[in-house]
Amino acid sequence: MNRNLAWGTGAAFLLLATAAAVQCGGDDSASGGGSAGATGSTSSGAGGNAGAGTSGPGATTGSGGAGNGGTSGGSSTSATGGGAGASGTGGRAGNGGSGGQATGGAGAGGGSGGSGSSRDGGMTGSQIQYVFIVLEENHDWAATKTLPYISRLLQIGAHSEQYYNPLLLHPSEPNYKWLEAGSNYGLTTDNDPSASNLITNRAHLSKLLDMAGISWMSYQESIAANTCPITSGNNYAAKHNPFVFFDDVSGNPPSSTSQHCRDHHKPFTQFLPDLMAGNVAHYNFITPNLQNDMHDGTPTQADNWLSANIDAIWNPANPNHNAAIYARSALFITWDEGTGVSDGPIGLIVVSPFAKVGFVDTNTPTAYYYTHSSTLLTFQKIFGVASTPLADAANARDLSALFTMFP
Repeated sequence: MNRNLAWGTGAAFLLLATAAAVQCGGDDSASGGGSAGATGSTSSGAGGNAGAGTSGPGATTGSGGAGNGGTSGGSSTSATGGGAGASGTGGRAGNGGSGGQATGGAGAGGGSGGSGSSRDGGMTGSQIQYVFIVLEENHDWAATKTLPYISRLLQIGAHSEQYYNPLLLHPSEPNYKWLEAGSNYGLTTDNDPSASNLITNRAHLSKLLDMAGISWMSYQESIAANTCPITSGNNYAAKHNPFVFFDDVSGNPPSSTSQHCRDHHKPFTQFLPDLMAGNVAHYNFITPNLQNDMHDGTPTQADNWLSANIDAIWNPANPNHNAAIYARSALFITWDEGTGVSDGPIGLIVVSPFAKVGFVDTNTPTAYYYTHSSTLLTFQKIFGVASTPLADAANARDLSALFTMFP
């Protein structure tokens, strides 16, 4: 098999990305002044000011704050606020807010929002606003594709039959680093992070997201809260958490008290509450513990874990489902590497409102194939940070063929 293709190689993993036709929402802090709407037709009762609106479909990039709605006079109906704020310089474009409990007719539309700031101002033009990626362990695709829950995901999402870990890249840890940076930068062990097992002064995905003001979070099963998890234990493996191997995240030398690292790590027990409340970041990296990711436990055990913990992302029947988040998301599920010293193929599944339902990419390696570099480049394009090349990802083929609309 000729695997020396331009787009490199990659280990299989499960990615779920949420897509939307709007600019980033919940983390924005944009504030722009729309002009006040006209008052209602009657004068009895004080009219309430409209609240700031949320971003609307098709909003342009950059963002001013939402225009405020007009006040309204008289009766007991609620007035509608101002119209959509136009794009500004810093934050998101916003729709007009609805008016307060007030009398009279609807207030006139507010003017365009002024310039503002936004945590997520770097996400420009992408339909996909939330990405979830779940990593499984050490199994070729042929050994996992018939598991019951994974089979269900294949029916509603898209997947590739030609996804590999980078050529001869083993064991696990280098593959996680590659997924974050497009290279393992010569680090080849499964050791915990240390001064000698640390990638320093290199561009990588979460660093680019920080620079663009785009939120990200690593949800790791079996870690303690409010710590930088640089030490393995209690079924948590640091080798399955790429972020702690970068000096701008965990420090140099790595420290469990690194505030930047602590701010971007949560125990997985916090994920479902965050999802239901709409408090998830725009990029979410999810790692089950060693018993639930096919590393120490069985494939069936891992499949059951996915059903119990990931189903809420996409399934409207799940009590923890957040329809507004999923409408703008993509979920990816993949594996770090193949069985033993195998490079794969390994699983790569995408579930999203923008994924091709039931699509199977069966192109042979003589045409092309995907690796972790492909996934990394896909994320860069979704988040608008692809202008900075990340090692082998600069040579990769993205995963756009699995989507009806991308990014």
